[in-house]
Amino acid sequence: MASFQNAFIRNFVRSTKRMFFKLGAPVEQYRTGMEKMTSMAKTPEGVLFEKVSCNSVSAEWIIPKNVANKGAVLYLHGGGYALGSINTHRALMARIAIASKTKVLGIDYRLAPENPFPCAIDDAFTAYKWLLEQGFDNNKIVIAGDSAGGGLTVALKIKIRDENAPKPAAGVCLSPWLDLASTGESSV
Repeated sequence: MASFQNAFIRNFVRSTKRMFFKLGAPVEQYRTGMEKMTSMAKTPEGVLFEKVSCNSVSAEWIIPKNVANKGAVLYLHGGGYALGSINTHRALMARIAIASKTKVLGIDYRLAPENPFPCAIDDAFTAYKWLLEQGFDNNKIVIAGDSAGGGLTVALKIKIRDENAPKPAAGVCLSPWLDLASTGESSV
């Protein structure tokens, strides 16, 4: 039997989705809805935010006050490759920064449908190369992402391999969207 907390969260998400997302609406409305919905997530205290440009890719450092590691997490947000941004994932990235005591670099990769494949992968690779150019040791860089960002994490690791670039320490996928054609049994 599901816990009270589980039932509460499921009902909250269902009602919130209905408030902000209208079936068949233009993608801009979905983006605005996601921004509004995620703005309810409280960003924890104890982090600093610094906007940067990673060779033309818009990004933001999330720096925990308890930073103790010399590495970096390159975070790739979820959102079905068409939604999401640094704004929608700032609270999550801040929590990752605090828990890992590591700087997190979130990027605003180009979104579909205006920017089709491979734009998102190209932007992620540009940001990864930028981290290397800034002097970060590849063995101290972790690439992470949720949902579409998890899929992008895997795609970026493949691109890094194919380009013979220095490999990162790890890739972390949170509920990655890996089967874009939805051919697996779990999609049914």
